[in-house]
Amino acid sequence: MLVMESNQRLERLEQQVGMILALLQNQNQPPPPPLVVNVDLNVPPIIPPENPPPPEPVINEVRVRDFQKLKPLVFHRGIDPIKANEWLESVEKIFQVMTCMDREKVALAAYNLIGEARRWWNLVSKAEPRMEWTHFLVLFNQKYLPQAIKDSKSMEFQNLKQRGNMTVTEYDAQFTTLAHYAEHLIPNDSMKARRFEDGLQPDLGRAVKLLKLETYAEVLDRALMLEAEEENNKRIRELKKRRYANSNPRVNNGPPKRQNVGNPNRGNQNQYQNRGVLRPNCPTCGANHPGVCLKGTGVCYSCGEAVHTRKNCPKLQTNPVAAQGNGNQRGSANAGRNNSNQRQTGNAGQGQRQGRVYALVPGNTQESENVVAGTLMICYQHMHL
Repeated sequence: MLVMESNQRLERLEQQVGMILALLQNQNQPPPPPLVVNVDLNVPPIIPPENPPPPEPVINEVRVRDFQKLKPLVFHRGIDPIKANEWLESVEKIFQVMTCMDREKVALAAYNLIGEARRWWNLVSKAEPRMEWTHFLVLFNQKYLPQAIKDSKSMEFQNLKQRGNMTVTEYDAQFTTLAHYAEHLIPNDSMKARRFEDGLQPDLGRAVKLLKLETYAEVLDRALMLEAEEENNKRIRELKKRRYANSNPRVNNGPPKRQNVGNPNRGNQNQYQNRGVLRPNCPTCGANHPGVCLKGTGVCYSCGEAVHTRKNCPKLQTNPVAAQGNGNQRGSANAGRNNSNQRQTGNAGQGQRQGRVYALVPGNTQESENVVAGTLMICYQHMHL
């Protein structure tokens, strides 16, 4: 057994020695000659292909139908900045609710260009077939919103005034349209409100400025209310004139008779009631007065000054004794009016006589430093005396 094991070991050693000798012989051999490659200089080098560009987005019928359901405007006019702005605003408003890529926006917007605008787009799209939306806006503004037009609209905004029969609503519409081209003149809401006030009609503008409103919305709201109130008063005055002309023809044979003696306000109220004319209450304060309402302006209702109210008006310091005398005069006037009515009833059928005017003199008045003031209606207008 020992002899067999020793023989096997010798065989394994001989095999390992043979493998080592073979490796040594391979290392001592010379290297192979280099590989010679014939290069033809006339043949262009081969460039590996780049990644292919992404395909153009295809706007399918479904996307176009979804876009048209939102009713975008169609643009086909020439250089009209107002129409061009309206079209851009309508398209961009739709893109705010639709998820679209930039090139999809261009394709959908161009779908609503017709006429001359479509012919312009056909020329532009051939030069730049893969246009982005931002570049489309630049080209569109250069074509249909040139700087010269913007400067002209800005100057028109600066000269805008409420003239003639223009209403506040019409003035506000033009103001809002032209303000888009003059944003540098109204950088904030307060300056926008002041600019709007300056363009109102003089009487209306002064009434609004007394309120010292801060925002543009407040100025517009107050201007609309004052305009509506003035229009209502104008209609009432016209109605009074027509009814007065019908009830008092010019072929009158003498001066008009004086009907009211005493309290002028009560007499004027009787005139309104006899003629069937009722002045509506003011929509601002709820009172019954003519002219522009001064509630909330901080000015005196009596003299119109802005440093005090009617309660503290120095021009309206009424003497209590004089007020009592006025009450006595009113009572006497009512008594005189009743007696006059009785005389007219008793003398019916005796023919027309010339009227007489009687003055009520309570007696010798004493001099006083107190001033008696009041409000009379003259020619359908309240006058402070």
